[in-house]
Amino acid sequence: MCTYSYLVATSTNRTLKFVFQTGNKHDWYLDDVSVKNSTSMEMMINGNFESIPSLVGWTFGSSGSCSSNSGISSTYYHSLNQSYHHGCGSTNTWINQSFAAIGGQVYNVTFWLYYYRTGSGGGSGTDQMNVTMN
Repeated sequence: MCTYSYLVATSTNRTLKFVFQTGNKHDWYLDDVSVKNSTSMEMMINGNFESIPSLVGWTFGSSGSCSSNSGISSTYYHSLNQSYHHGCGSTNTWINQSFAAIGGQVYNVTFWLYYYRTGSGGGSGTDQMNVTMN
């Protein structure tokens, strides 16, 4: 599990965004995304990716064609039965979700991330995952 704290300076909507890029032989799996305020109130919707339809609460984007290799998966997950999966070669994909934040509060961000090598030999491209809160 990855854990971070984020202090919000002013009251406004904030967006938690995950951006994925991989070479040809690697996949990312994301699960159990949580943002809680100082009273432990959950700010995310469907952070475990179990809702139907599968990306309820999330916005999906891609820098190219990636519809069949990115989305909900039951191959690797942290809890329950599903996770978000990125396996699109060098195409970037991202998911994000916005929530109303109160200035002066600290928000605790946690998520589970799994990086999986899908084949032998070297893949091309750079593997990276970026998390931002704006």
